[in-house]
Formats: sequence, structure tokens, C-alpha cells
Amino acid sequence: VLCVSKGGPNVALYLIDQKGYVIPPEDLKSDSLALKKLVLRNGRYIILNDKQVKTEKGFKTIAPFFELLYRQGSLEVFKLKLN
Repeated sequence: VLCVSKGGPNVALYLIDQKGYVIPPEDLKSDSLALKKLVLRNGRYIILNDKQVKTEKGFKTIAPFFELLYRQGSLEVFKLKLN
């Protein structure tokens, strides 16, 4: 599980009782191959709590590999598409 979160403790991972990685939103501002590899290797799910993140280049790079699973307010959960 990857969670894009602005600083502080990661409440989303704690509440769903899952181990995972926290990615600061600033890391999605670049279109890097390293980010794509990290996500595709470690992220069956991505949790966003800020819709602005979806406009960043880094997220647009990985977005085609994910499908929206859940949305409530500004919280969105995406699941890796299995081919």
C-alpha cells in the first residue's frame, strides 16, 4: 500500500491496519522512472487524500496502471490493474 500524504503520521495506513509506504506529494511533481518502479513493485493500492495530487506529472505517469476503487470526499483509493 502506498499512501500519498502531507507530513505527519500516516493515519490512513494505521486505520486500515496495513504496512506500506508514505510518499510525500512533492515526490509526485517529477516524472521519474524511479517513482514508477517503486509504485509498480510495491503498490497494489494507492491512497490519496488530496485531489490536487492527480494533476502532478508523477501521478499521471502511473495512473494508467490503476483503477479507482473507492472515493469519499477528498479520499480516494486506487487498485493496481491486473492484466
